[in-house]
Amino acid sequence: MSTILGNVAFVILIILLSNTLHEMAHLLFCLFLRCEVVEFKIPFLTFYRNRQLKVNFSIKEHNRCSFISNSPSKALRITIIGPLTNLIIGVTALVLTLNCKTNWGILVGGVYNIVMCIYNLLPSMGGDGLLIYRLLKEK
Repeated sequence: MSTILGNVAFVILIILLSNTLHEMAHLLFCLFLRCEVVEFKIPFLTFYRNRQLKVNFSIKEHNRCSFISNSPSKALRITIIGPLTNLIIGVTALVLTLNCKTNWGILVGGVYNIVMCIYNLLPSMGGDGLLIYRLLKEK
C-alpha cells in the first residue's frame, strides 16, 4: 500500500514540476530575449508586472506566463519553448524507462509530458498552440 501511495505522490510531483518547468521556460526565454513579463503564475506563486509577488495556495488557477514583445519572431520563440521543454522532459523520461528498470512514476511522467506537449500545440483557446498559429499566420 505504501508503494502505491509513494508512486501516486511521485506522479503528482512530476505533474506539478512539469507544469512549472513549462512556464519557467517561457519566463527564462522572456528574460533572455529581453521581453517584458506581464504576469507569471505557477502553483503557489504569482508575479505581476508591477513587481507584486503573491504567494497563493491554490493550484486550481491556470499556469501562465504573459509577456509583451514587439517582435513576432521573439514571441514565437518564447511561445514554442514551453511545449519544447515538455517534449524534452517526456522523451528523456521515456528513454530512461527503456534503459533501466521500469519505474512507473517516470514512465507516467514521460507520457504526461508528451501529452502536455501535444495538447499545448493544439490551437485551442488561450493555449500556446493558438498563439503559435497566429504568429505563423502573420509571417
